[in-house]
Amino acid sequence: MKTNFYLIITIWLVVNIADNAAGQQRRVSDVWRGFTQNVRTIVQRTVSCKEMFEECRGVPWQRCCGDMICYRETELEIYDPFDKGYCVECIDHGQICQRDGQCCSPLTCIKEKRYHVNGLCQPKLPSGESCVENDDCSSNNCMKKFFLNLAGSCQ
Repeated sequence: MKTNFYLIITIWLVVNIADNAAGQQRRVSDVWRGFTQNVRTIVQRTVSCKEMFEECRGVPWQRCCGDMICYRETELEIYDPFDKGYCVECIDHGQICQRDGQCCSPLTCIKEKRYHVNGLCQPKLPSGESCVENDDCSSNNCMKKFFLNLAGSCQ
């Protein structure tokens, strides 16, 4: 791994020194300084957290600042951390969510089936409505007739 790094640096330096379309000679130290500045800029852009409405992904080096979440408008039932999104404080009513904590208060992430990845941010359900988890119901009681049932009814 270390050898590959040195090889890449060497090739980059040779190409930059040899490539002088204007016919000007550049010193190795100038080329190296430019290279390190470029690397520093790239690292700062990717490692620093993203502000409100900036593009983000679900990976540590492109995370949102503070308690903000990276909202992705995808209806796929798979989680892909490399999907592009944008930083928001919380997810509004009727938008796609994966967890309760993503929804703006007092909304909760209600899913149609227990095994679904995505749900919709909605108010808690009243008595008699179909539910998946206790958190879906305003009473915090989702009654299932059998423990293997995928859905129940709010009590």
